[in-house]
Amino acid sequence: MTERSGWLRQEISRRWPCRADRADAEALNVKLGLKGDLAFDSSFPPVWFVGNLDAANYVLVGVNPGRGTDGDPSWDFERQSLSGSFDRYWDSRLSYYRGPSYNWRHYGRTGTLVGALAQLSLLPREALESLCVQVELVPFFSKSQKLSDEQVENIRRDTEAGKIARNLLNSCLDSSPKAVIFRGVGGALDALLAENDGQLDTRFTGVGAVGWLRSSSMAPVRLIALSGAWSVQYESIRLLAAVSRGETVDWPERRLSAPGRQRSTQTPSLYEHARATLLGLSPDITIRPRTGGLRSEAFRVRRNFARLIQHRSWLEVHLLDAPGGFRTDIHVFEESQVTALRRAFARAYELGR
Repeated sequence: MTERSGWLRQEISRRWPCRADRADAEALNVKLGLKGDLAFDSSFPPVWFVGNLDAANYVLVGVNPGRGTDGDPSWDFERQSLSGSFDRYWDSRLSYYRGPSYNWRHYGRTGTLVGALAQLSLLPREALESLCVQVELVPFFSKSQKLSDEQVENIRRDTEAGKIARNLLNSCLDSSPKAVIFRGVGGALDALLAENDGQLDTRFTGVGAVGWLRSSSMAPVRLIALSGAWSVQYESIRLLAAVSRGETVDWPERRLSAPGRQRSTQTPSLYEHARATLLGLSPDITIRPRTGGLRSEAFRVRRNFARLIQHRSWLEVHLLDAPGGFRTDIHVFEESQVTALRRAFARAYELGR
């Protein structure tokens, strides 16, 4: 255990089960006028981090942890982890990216960015598990993560939980990570920049921005702000990674406003290629069409192990990647990507048998 994890573990265990912090969350709802989805949920202890705390190459910065929907398997497991003993809480934070709590929909784009930055052929979950830690600007749960810069600054300055969050981020930055990745909305990003003397040098409409964090106590660290919009294309994310590495990228404006439109006629062939590859794994596979506006099918043996969703200009693929039934979200733009997924298809099939 390193100095960072040792210090943080001791601090949280001393506060456990964080009754004073939960009381602060309730008080903040009144003080800051937080209501509805913006209100902090004081029924859960704060969460300051998830992931590889001691050996991360990339630091993800979130606004605050999101409260999931009751009945969703990943959130139900998360609730159990947060409501148990301190040891279970601590272990579940360290193992989050490989455990049943992992939110693949939320982290798919971030994991793709990390893999592209590291220039490694990793699935999003693999990249996050092996290379990342995420720290929260504000450690309290809420359904909506839309805090203003002033609200974030007040919490990090005036509450004990906020001060711990601030010290944790400083500790991560002092370790000179390869990059800091922020995914969230504008106000919290402004607070991050102000706290660390940061700036954004280049913006890419609808995709993100690239800049730096600088302070007197650390060397400049590359900052990448990734849009939280679901419309961000995975191809654009890979280009954003290339820009952050200092590469010159041919990034036409229309690729930002209408990414992949020229490939729209290719999407049916991508779907059929992926479909044939999956069915070729075994004659025992059955197909279940899914309802909705887009063409979609689930592939099943004893349980569903894959799902294809055909978009106009790309193919969305979901695969089992753990025995607990939690899936990896992959976006496919080219035939070569389908071919490269053969091993992942086979692994998902084995999990579904």
